[in-house]
Amino acid sequence: MPEDWQPSHEDRSFALGLGLNPTDIAPQFADWWHAKAGAGGRKVDWTATWRSWCRREADGRKTGLTLPNSRLPTKPQTRHERVAEAWAGVPDIEGV
Repeated sequence: MPEDWQPSHEDRSFALGLGLNPTDIAPQFADWWHAKAGAGGRKVDWTATWRSWCRREADGRKTGLTLPNSRLPTKPQTRHERVAEAWAGVPDIEGV
């Protein structure tokens, strides 16, 4: 991906059509692909790659899932916080 990559007008319109803010997701997209090493980071069609990224982002927002680079916690969690999160929503069983 070119270092100075920016979404084109058409790319931005595509993202907006999915309810996404291209100004917010373009830096995430560029950072992800600039950091991707080897053959996995090389693409023939960056516009198609952008559209796929936007579709996954939009689908993830519908289902509550996010893209890999969006999954990072905003702050490191303690072991207690991770355990509490993992067990959240599990009903208590009396006597256990």
